[in-house]
Amino acid sequence: MKKLFSLFAIVTLLLIMVSCAPKKQNQEEVISDTTAYKPIIMEENTEDTTNVDTEAMSTSADTTKSTVDTTMNITTAPQSGYRVQVFATFSEEKADMIANQVRERTTEPVYVEYIAPYYKVRVGDCTTRDEAESLKSNLFGLGYSDAFIVQDTINPK
Repeated sequence: MKKLFSLFAIVTLLLIMVSCAPKKQNQEEVISDTTAYKPIIMEENTEDTTNVDTEAMSTSADTTKSTVDTTMNITTAPQSGYRVQVFATFSEEKADMIANQVRERTTEPVYVEYIAPYYKVRVGDCTTRDEAESLKSNLFGLGYSDAFIVQDTINPK
């Protein structure tokens, strides 16, 4: 009986020691979330905007006319603001269906965003919380009673 008790005690101690050891973490298990990275985009005007008056060149060498357009088209940078979330689901098809229904009922921009593991249907590009509250009230009136305000990166008008 003493041998059985000793064996049980040794096995129990071994189990406790093994369970207390720290778990090893593989490099593959560490995944960083890069979905929030949205760089500012600047588009340079690539059209040839150099105009030379060839008639003036042919008549007089010192009266040439040349104009260069050095303007750049700057895309409006995304900024922090608010949207109203009306739906979230695991199914992309269901999210697209709800987004289309919302588009038919409102003039505000509607976005389907994938933020793991959900597809989220969000409405509007509100720069202030008051603007988002007003939009939320309008969506409540359209039957989206679960709508709520979220802080998000918006595309300002």
